[in-house]
Amino acid sequence: MEAKKCFDGALQRNPQSAEGNFGLARVLELWKDPANASKYYWEAVRAEPSHPRACEAKQNLENIAKRTRQQAALCAAISKGPGPADFWFDHVPDGQTLARYIVALSNSEQGGTVVLGLDSGTRKASGDGVDGWDHVLHAVMYNYVTAPCNCEIYQARHPQCVFVAVQGGLNRPYRVIEGKDTVLPFVVDGSGDVREATPEEVRELNRKKRG
Repeated sequence: MEAKKCFDGALQRNPQSAEGNFGLARVLELWKDPANASKYYWEAVRAEPSHPRACEAKQNLENIAKRTRQQAALCAAISKGPGPADFWFDHVPDGQTLARYIVALSNSEQGGTVVLGLDSGTRKASGDGVDGWDHVLHAVMYNYVTAPCNCEIYQARHPQCVFVAVQGGLNRPYRVIEGKDTVLPFVVDGSGDVREATPEEVRELNRKKRG
């Protein structure tokens, strides 16, 4: 509260202060008020475009917009529920299992989503604890996948879960590292089963990659 009063006072003295607008925006963002935070970040950019705080404000505006988009996508996924290309886990599975699902969606045309930490029946947080799994997922893809997958990871607080949006990849077929000398391609079929790709499916994925 004291910080807000301080920045409010600075803006009363100079409404065009980039420092004042940025400071107030930061306080509002910490108070979980992204709409008004965005307003003051924009004022900081508009007031003094060359000010160092204006550059930070631009980045923060982009981050707020990204989080807002990700939260909207999560809400849509929760409303839709699990499906043939939308997989829910009420727990956090092992890294290899996660890699299989992400690879299978990457090998598809449309991609899909993976949600960790939500109960598919109640559509509420399972309480299994997913703190830090946004970072762990990056490690999973680094250690278990043969090529970078095009996916976006969002660790949400309301409800507490991890949401992974996977795009159909361009470098197909993607494969999972199953062992020291074993890499296997996985696909998802129309019923939502994730399985190892057949030789025919691998040839088709290669053909599409070559365009």
